Amino acid sequence: MNRTSDDIRRLVDLEMELITDLVVQDALKAILVYPSCHIRNWDWGKPGERYPCWMVAEHKESGTGIVYSDFGFGPERPWGLIFLSEPWFGLDSSWFPNLEEAFCDCHASTPLPIWNVVKKNEDGSTTTIATDLSLDEAYEKRDELESRFGKSIYSVKRREK
Repeated sequence: MNRTSDDIRRLVDLEMELITDLVVQDALKAILVYPSCHIRNWDWGKPGERYPCWMVAEHKESGTGIVYSDFGFGPERPWGLIFLSEPWFGLDSSWFPNLEEAFCDCHASTPLPIWNVVKKNEDGSTTTIATDLSLDEAYEKRDELESRFGKSIYSVKRREK
């Protein structure tokens, strides 16, 4: 599929409209860049395979970015997290069905107060223990609870908006 930078910009705009958490939306806006096409190595197929990707966000502090591609892991998971200094697609676990999920798995979302600690109850339900934490605070809280109670029933989840 031959896309243009305007096509990709429209895709980004549509994805941004779907984000209901304003904290997430504002933080993502801050790292968006004008879409630019480049070629990345596809290490999962034949030697030398390369496909186009569109850079849509850059987080220079971590040396990472978010790209869009119809190839590779797309179209099911066209939004990928990549290293700015590496020319490859990366791992399948770094590709997502939408821009919001890609952003929330990237380094730029770590300091945002969008993370909760939840406890899995015996009946399978969950109870929220702590809310609106940074990712580091949430993992610290989870680790504290697990060491205090000796159980691995706590997890970190992104809040739902």
